[in-house]
Amino acid sequence: PDSEMPPAARPPLLQEARLLPGHKGSVNVALFNSDGNYCLSGGDDRRILLWNPRREEASEPIKTYTGHNERVLGLAVAHDNGSFASCGGDRSVFVWDVPSGRVLRRLSGHSQR
Repeated sequence: PDSEMPPAARPPLLQEARLLPGHKGSVNVALFNSDGNYCLSGGDDRRILLWNPRREEASEPIKTYTGHNERVLGLAVAHDNGSFASCGGDRSVFVWDVPSGRVLRRLSGHSQR
């Protein structure tokens, strides 16, 4: 078993499969959709990027979502993959339509980060 191997000889637990360069600044959150075919990332550049990391030419995002006035801190994808929610340092939650990129709803009211 691997536990009997010296640490240097053990295979890595995680390996980089693909680099997705696109944000200008730190990436704060990244997650796959429910079927694992797409990935969303959010960062300090206030953008949310949609990726298909399985494509060879995955160096460009499929779609860019903008609307936050501060960095994007969290993402959650609906089970049907048709929408997702994002939250940011602007203390707002946006609900997005994936195909159109439209904001379906903006929820404000948090007083702290």
